[in-house]
Amino acid sequence: MKKLIKIFTIFFFVTTYMYAHESNTIKLTQKEKTVIKENPEITLGSGISFEPYIIKKENGSFTGYDKDIADLIEKETGLKINFEVGK
Repeated sequence: MKKLIKIFTIFFFVTTYMYAHESNTIKLTQKEKTVIKENPEITLGSGISFEPYIIKKENGSFTGYDKDIADLIEKETGLKINFEVGK
């Protein structure tokens, strides 16, 4: 559970930082870099009906605000973010 809290804390920090600054360069602390290195891939879960935040398309791919933010985080940090809905 502590690991999950750390991961969500990083997700929140990175998201907030990206929107708070005009620069898209993220400066992570050493601790945050270590958590990402130890957990290079995470899965975010969601309920079935959270449009427009996360939308599962018929082909199984995802779109929505959360997906857009996750894509930016992946680009800036190298972290791989997967989505699961409805479980």
